[in-house]
Amino acid sequence: MSREREGLTTLPKPEVTEPPKAEVTQHPKAEVAELPKEGLTELPDFHLQQYDWLKKEIGSAINEAYALERYAVIGTGAVWAWLATHLSPVLPPKIAWWIPLLFAVFGALRSLALIFTIKPKATYMRKLEDEAFPSQKPLGWERYYEKERRPFVGTTMTVFWLLLIGVTSIFPCYIIQHLYR
Repeated sequence: MSREREGLTTLPKPEVTEPPKAEVTQHPKAEVAELPKEGLTELPDFHLQQYDWLKKEIGSAINEAYALERYAVIGTGAVWAWLATHLSPVLPPKIAWWIPLLFAVFGALRSLALIFTIKPKATYMRKLEDEAFPSQKPLGWERYYEKERRPFVGTTMTVFWLLLIGVTSIFPCYIIQHLYR
């Protein structure tokens, strides 16, 4: 059956026109910053790919260290919460209260290992940056970070793990002393 016989009318197709192209003009005061050409050397693609890979590896290690902190706290809280809700009819074994200490110790050791893997990668990245920017202008990220280093990241990570180890060592002593008389 055709559309006219069914009582349907066909609408004409609309004409499709492209919108007018706007001219892109740069603001008179806007300037594009360019890196200085003098003092730069061209790195082979292999070194550029290495640099990119190392940067991603360092980022991945840092993210893993933060995740370890998060999971150690969550694991500690989960174990202690479960133990606290299962005190009757029989008290859980005393050693169960010490399980979070394992999370803290192994998490701290893994974070330390991650830091030890980051340092040589960062050192090598600085060598690649020295090769690319022999005049030291502009500074590569690792050179800049080395000069502007903020010790708070390493310090807070160390303080975090020491506090977690301390809490997971002291809290079980307190609970065992008060619950298991």
